[in-house]
This record gives sequence, C-alpha cells and structure tokens, in this order.
Amino acid sequence: MLQLPFTLDAGRSTPLYQQLYDSLVSQIRSGALPAGTKLPGKRTLAAQLAIGVNTVDTAYQMLVAEGYLESRPKSGFFVQEISEPLSPPVPAA
Repeated sequence: MLQLPFTLDAGRSTPLYQQLYDSLVSQIRSGALPAGTKLPGKRTLAAQLAIGVNTVDTAYQMLVAEGYLESRPKSGFFVQEISEPLSPPVPAA
C-alpha cells in the first residue's frame, strides 16, 4: 500500500482539498510519484489522512481534469506521464 509522505493542516486558511491537490502535484512533478503509480482509493486515503471522502474526491477530480491523474473505472487513479512546461521567455533588457 502506497503511503503518501505528507499531512494536511485543518488550521490553515487553505482548504484541505487544495492542500491535498498541492501536495500531490508537488509529488508528481518532483518524480516522487512516477507515472503509472496507483494512488490509494478515495476511502483509503481519506482514512489515512483523517479527512472526508468528498475532500479526496475533489482533489482527485481536479488532478484528473488537469491531466496529472487518470481515472480507470473499477481500477482506481493512476499518475499520468507529464511533460514539464517550457520556461517562459525572459524579457529582453
């Protein structure tokens, strides 16, 4: 079972779903969660983090919409291959 190396802070002004989303994006972009990695199910992750299933679902759906995850029916959520965007051009001095 994949254990994710972060915790969420309910005391922060950032909503929990956004904290989860940001943490997962960071892990995916850094390569800590490589392409093809199966993420924990929504209920499992909610239990691990002591948050609501709807919170996990919201974060996962945002990640799917942005191409970080793929949802496979009856199989779960999997990390997608991402390509780093090109750096924005540096303005001429």
